[in-house]
Formats: sequence, C-alpha cells, structure tokens
Amino acid sequence: MGMIMSLIFPLINILRYTPEITIIQSLPTVYLPEITVRSSGDIASSTININYWQVVLGVYSMVTILLFIKFIISNYKLIRFINKNEVEYYNEYPLIKTEGRYPTFAYLKYIFWDNSIPLNKKEQLLILKHEETHIKEYHSVDILSMEILKIIFWFHPAIYIIDAALRTQHEFIADKKANDLTNDASYRQLMVRSLFEELSLSVGHGFQFSTVKTRIKMLKKQRSAQWKRVFSILSLVSILGSIVILQSCVDNEVRAMNDALKDIQVKSLYGFNFGDKTYWDVHGTIFSHNLKEETTTISSDQINADYIVSVHVIKDRSKMPDIFKGKVDDIILMSFEDELEAPIISEIQKLPYTNRDLDAEKEFAMKTKEVSSSSDDDVFEVVENPASAPNGMKAFYDDLGKNIIYPNDAKRKDVEGKVYVQFVVNKEGVAEDVKVVRGFDPTFDKVAVDAVAKTVTNWNPATQRGQVVKQRMVLPVVFKL
Repeated sequence: MGMIMSLIFPLINILRYTPEITIIQSLPTVYLPEITVRSSGDIASSTININYWQVVLGVYSMVTILLFIKFIISNYKLIRFINKNEVEYYNEYPLIKTEGRYPTFAYLKYIFWDNSIPLNKKEQLLILKHEETHIKEYHSVDILSMEILKIIFWFHPAIYIIDAALRTQHEFIADKKANDLTNDASYRQLMVRSLFEELSLSVGHGFQFSTVKTRIKMLKKQRSAQWKRVFSILSLVSILGSIVILQSCVDNEVRAMNDALKDIQVKSLYGFNFGDKTYWDVHGTIFSHNLKEETTTISSDQINADYIVSVHVIKDRSKMPDIFKGKVDDIILMSFEDELEAPIISEIQKLPYTNRDLDAEKEFAMKTKEVSSSSDDDVFEVVENPASAPNGMKAFYDDLGKNIIYPNDAKRKDVEGKVYVQFVVNKEGVAEDVKVVRGFDPTFDKVAVDAVAKTVTNWNPATQRGQVVKQRMVLPVVFKL
C-alpha cells in the first residue's frame, strides 16, 4: 500500500491553496501537419510528418493491455481452481491441496498446499505458519497492487526493483513468525533443504525464495534497539512540525498582502488570476487595452487574445471579497494562459496578491458575463468541430502538393526552408486572409500562399455550438531539395 500512497500523497492539498479555475479556455491557433515539398524535376511530392508521440503512446497502450489481460487470466485461473477443488481449513483459513499442479503459496485468504512434497509434521507446521503470516499481514493485497502498478509503469525499471524488495520484506516477516515456533535450527534447515532439493514451494508468496541466504541472516539478527524507534518517532514529529511552520509562514504572507490591499478605494479594481493567486492592480495597466467600466459584457476585440483566456466583470458587491466591500464598485477579473512570457510574469508578480478563493470564484461566475463575440464575423481558433477537407487530409495534401512548384531559381541555388502559412476557413469553406506568418524568402512565401488559396476551396466549415463559424489555421510548408 506504500506504493499506492506514494502516488496519492502528492495530489493531497496540505496547504490551503485552491486549484485554479479557468472559466473559458482558449488554445493557440490550430497547426496542421506540415507538408514537405521536394524537388524532383518540376514535380512536388507531399508527406505528412509522423507523430512519434502517438507511436510511443500506441506501443505503451498495446503492451499495457496485454499485461492487463495476462493479469486477469492468471487470477481467473486461480479462482477457477479454488472453485473446482475441495476446500479444507487450517486455523480457519481455506486450504486447497494442489496435487503438484501448483506450488505451496498464499493467495488472498487461501493457502495453496502442494501435498505431493514429502514433509514431516513439523515441517508442514512451519510452512503453514509461514503462509498464514502472509494472509494475516495482507501481503497478497500488496502484491496485487504492485502487479497493477507494474502494468501501468511496465517501462520503468525501478518498479521491478521495488517489487523485488517488497517481496523480500514479506518473506522476512513470514520467516520470523515461522522461526518463532521452534527453538532450534529446524526452520533454517528446511529453507536450505527447499533450495538444494528444488522443492516446489514458491510462487508469489511461496515458502522458497531466491534470497534464502539473506533470509537466514535476517533470522539471526536481533531486534532494533529502542533508541532507533524513538529516533523514528522524533523524525515523524519533525516532519509534521515543518508542515505546520510552513503553513504558518504562508498564512502570514497572505495576511501581509491583505494589509496592503486594505487602503484601496477605487471605482474599478483589476484582478489577474495567475497560478494559485489573484494579483490586484488599481489601474489595470499591465496589458494595453481599456475596458469600459459601465458594461458587463467584454467583447473579443477589446482583449489581447495572446494572453487573456477569460474576462469577468463583477458588479454585485455582495459577491466581492470582504476586503474590498465598500471600497470598490467593480472588479474586472481576468484569467491567463499557462504559458506567459517572462516579462509579463515578472510584472504581474510585483503586484500585491491574495490566495485564489475557489468558493468565491464560483459565486463570481454566477453574476458575470463571459467573453462574447462582437460580431458574426469573429474568427475562432479551437472549436467543437474543426474545419476539414472534404475528401480527408491525405487527399488534401496530395492536391496541395500538385499545386506547389519548387522555384527554379531556388533549385539552382540549393535554397531550402520552411514557410508558415496562416489562413481562415470561412463559413463557405473557402480560404481567406491567406498570409505568411513566418517565412524565409519572398519567392517561396508567394508559392506557398498561392497553393493554399488555390487548394482550400470547398472545405467543410467549422461549427461551434451548432453554428457555422470561421476558423483560423496554420500550415507549415517545408521546401527541401
């Protein structure tokens, strides 16, 4: 269970930070797969780049599915074997005799007992005590959890090292309990015998294990000294104390920021949601745009779309943070993309801030207006149903390749490069506003622009919320000899 907790613990929010809410999410312009134009006489050929991440994801998914199927089949066989065979009991635990078909091992609450191995009564008692310990300590739960983690993280070598260490630790615990039944070396002798006589006593949590020598050494060790236990307790107390101190420091920092905001007395206050904090600015001068204070709807042409993904105007004073009530008429709340330029981040972080209040922000959303389009001609970048070529993307790239002719002068001069062509698929499915956003030579720029304008003529237009809309796209065109 330690492995499971190690995965869950980083997700627990110990400090009183709240997760970021993005009310409206906007993504960058859609980039199509690039087309490569090669010089082969005057004939252009097109290829679509391989997405290696998709290949890696496909291989990972295939191996994971196969391992999961193997895991299900293995457990199904054990359950079916239990249901088909007579069950006896040892100390209230079900015992199934395997007649040599399975070795001796513990599985959940069951003991699989290989009765084909010649053992005397004392040896049988020691082995049964060993397997009983595995059941009482819920070692099978640990092993099954590790098997699931190995299915998910099969590519990581550390998972196999951890698995081996966990199994070894389980054997140490079971060995100790079994060895306590006798005052002589009979248990250790049985372990050595199982190794040299190749007794089938181990699968999963079996009696035999590859680290027999290490296990025998562990049986000879004395218990840890009392001071080691005290040291462990002190270490735990120190860790918990550090967490409390850290929480106190964060609270003090937030209080200091709140004090800096108490004297604010303005008509409109700008709040910039970034990370898990809201930075406050009286003038809102970080970005070069002016918002009309008397409106409750912010149109898209008033926003710097490179950074801002949502804007809300809060006019209901009852929904404002307590620190601003009676001092601020309106709050203009903005959220930003995750990736901002360093100078922008630096300017924002100079402002006084408060922790983002999740509950308060939910209330804000009830009284605000989302960013809306100023007209029916607004251009979208990411939509529910993107614009698409009528006969598929492969046919589109084939047609585009036929319309691109490698410039003769460039071939003679061995000129190569890449051109990024931006275009808008309008409501009729035709490319408009075709232009180069990044090029390397005017001749190549013109060839790429003309080819895109000529090829994108009868596309299926994009739709958003059931309405046909315009969509902006970018196509990289690689010219290569």
